[in-house]
Amino acid sequence: MNADITSNVAGSAWPGPGRQDLVYVGEQNRLYLLDFYQRPGVPNPWSQYDIIELAQKYGRTAPLPVQPAQSARGGSPLAIFPWGQDVGNTLVYLGDTDEQTTVVAITLEGLIPVDLTQQAGAQNYRPAAGSGLAAYTWPAQQSQHVVYVDHPGHVRELYLVGTEPWQTNDLSERTGYTKTAAPKNGSPLAGYVFTNQQTEHVFYIAQDDTIRELYYTGIWHANNLSQAVPAAVPPARDSPLAAYAAEYENTQHVIYVNDDGDVQELYWSDGWKTGQPLNLQAGASQPAGSSTLAGYAAEYEQTHHVVYTDASNIMHELYRSGSAWNETLLLESADSPAPPRNATPLAGYAYSHAGTGTQHVIYIDIDSNVHELYREGSSWYSGVVSSTIPISH
Repeated sequence: MNADITSNVAGSAWPGPGRQDLVYVGEQNRLYLLDFYQRPGVPNPWSQYDIIELAQKYGRTAPLPVQPAQSARGGSPLAIFPWGQDVGNTLVYLGDTDEQTTVVAITLEGLIPVDLTQQAGAQNYRPAAGSGLAAYTWPAQQSQHVVYVDHPGHVRELYLVGTEPWQTNDLSERTGYTKTAAPKNGSPLAGYVFTNQQTEHVFYIAQDDTIRELYYTGIWHANNLSQAVPAAVPPARDSPLAAYAAEYENTQHVIYVNDDGDVQELYWSDGWKTGQPLNLQAGASQPAGSSTLAGYAAEYEQTHHVVYTDASNIMHELYRSGSAWNETLLLESADSPAPPRNATPLAGYAYSHAGTGTQHVIYIDIDSNVHELYREGSSWYSGVVSSTIPISH
């Protein structure tokens, strides 16, 4: 199956059983799952499923994703996060139901759709047109968190703790809402748990073109990072956004495209700081104006990774090992025959399983196939192509 021309893509690893899941929006605005699971006697570990069709097959209603014209930069917002060790990964997306947008979760083990907006009692605070989406888990708290922008224009959290019902939080209201602090229409959202500090962090671009942080330390706080960091460079108009924590060195990182068109980093190391743009440090070209961003830390090898495409549609990886940023031309290194389509969504993650660490970058190529580039050891390879994997019914 090919991806819809405006599809997003999301990916996640489930290290327990060595699983990986990729989701995307295919033709006719349907959701497709690419599932990686190595089994004895099965030569190809990848399988593909039409999630909507399978849910209907089992008598469950799964809303279609919102039309991309209504959604944020990068197409229909999608995210995957581990729901729980006994359940497996869960897809979260913005879906249309009864002519209203809602937050939908579908467990990828069991294919059970859940209307999180309704369960959390947030029916009057549905996602706004153009809302982004972020999702993350907090294993120590046994909690899951989904963040979006609601109709009043506030940053809203839906969260689940243990076996309690889903609940909702107006993060903008809790942190002192002002008009200039509200997210820009179509602002990307990024979020994670910083395990070392036992804190939650959510990032977005505000109406006044500043990078904003909402963070939880037992109560929610707000931080204007563009003002808090004296040398911070403003984000470009419609800048993408990526964020991650590097637990091995006790740091946090927010990546965006600055007003000069370079890849800029704000990082926390006993306080928020900034430095020279990452592409300049690595001697790499600027991202294209339509490029998205992916960023992650590979804890198993203690490295940082930022991925984007340039104006010639070349895919760049900026990586830091030690103190220096370097560059990899990913398609060339992976010997991949398929360049990305213009403005391809990007997803990236690393995980280790059974003593082996791997890294994964997901994109959509010029033929609308979902492509994976993966790094094992010191080499990059070209992997899964959605159109070559049969759809199971």
